[in-house]
Amino acid sequence: MNRYLLEVCDLWTLLQMHRAKSKFSQFVQVNSTPLTPKHCNMFYIEPQIPRIEINVDAENDNYQIGKLTFESQVKTDYPENDIVSSSFYMLK
Repeated sequence: MNRYLLEVCDLWTLLQMHRAKSKFSQFVQVNSTPLTPKHCNMFYIEPQIPRIEINVDAENDNYQIGKLTFESQVKTDYPENDIVSSSFYMLK
C-alpha cells in the first residue's frame, strides 16, 4: 500500500513541477533581423588566407605528385605544429 501511495505522490509531484515549468518558454527568443557581415566580424575574427607553397615532386602525362605547405591559423606553443603540410595528387 505504501509503495502505491509513494508512486502516486511521486507522479503527482512530477506533473506539478512540469506544469509550472511549462508555463515559461524553454528556448531563447531569436531576433528576426538578419545578421550582417559587420555583426559577424564582432564575434569571429576573419581569418587571413595563408600563402600556399606547392612543390611538385613528380610529373606524369596525366597528373602531378607533390607536397603543399602553409602556415596554420591555429598557433601553438610548438613551432613545428604551426606549419601544415600535405601530399597531393593533381590531375592535369
